[in-house]
Amino acid sequence: MTEFEELLSFLTPRHENAALKTYQNTTAIACPSCDKPFHNLIICKKDLTSLNLDEPMNLCITTTPSGSPMIFTHKQ
Repeated sequence: MTEFEELLSFLTPRHENAALKTYQNTTAIACPSCDKPFHNLIICKKDLTSLNLDEPMNLCITTTPSGSPMIFTHKQ
């Protein structure tokens, strides 16, 4: 199991469409970018994707092993 697969195994799938896949961090896993717990993980499945954020939050960004952007949201 890769690090990426292990991370996903601890998260709860919430939403998926053609552009995005969203997971909720219900177990306070640390963000791989900043080491603080994150709220949601958003994986972009298309090259061009837009996000509509309902509230202010901090974002950390990295990529999947295949190069897709991964956005970790941190509620303020």
